[in-house]
Amino acid sequence: MEYDISGISSELERFKQDAAFFDEHRDEYHQKWPNQAVAIFNGENVAHADSLDSLMTQLDDLNIPKSRAYVGWAISVEQQTDAENRASSFARSISSNK
Repeated sequence: MEYDISGISSELERFKQDAAFFDEHRDEYHQKWPNQAVAIFNGENVAHADSLDSLMTQLDDLNIPKSRAYVGWAISVEQQTDAENRASSFARSISSNK
């Protein structure tokens, strides 16, 4: 079985660019749609919603494959940093309890 590695590589690069696009606009999204899920596809904000279920419905309605859209939460950079710090602290506490 052969795989089209170039297609996988280009899809991964597109996804990384969408993630970077989201990060560049995070504060803007937080101002417009605080604490909502935001979907990015091909360098564009294509949907936002209060819940992942609603966001997935919107992606279906737009005929955007859910597995190809980048989804992030419109939280501030400070909230993101705090969440990452709490997750790291939790991971450390679990590993030290083994």
